Amino acid sequence: MTNPLKAWRGERTQDEAGELLGVDSMTLSRWERGVHLPRKKHWAKIEEVTGITPSTLVEHMKAELVQ
Repeated sequence: MTNPLKAWRGERTQDEAGELLGVDSMTLSRWERGVHLPRKKHWAKIEEVTGITPSTLVEHMKAELVQ
């Protein structure tokens, strides 16, 4: 299952997407790989910029853990 943040990023670089989200590319990489879930302080910005809800991110992470 593709991470919703990675799908949203599309052709953008992680630097470009991170700038839109207010984080550095390494942070975005960790989110995309499922190493870390975004902290709550980032959820509103993620939803505003991408349309991806916090519950979608959490559900994706849970699904990845089950596999």
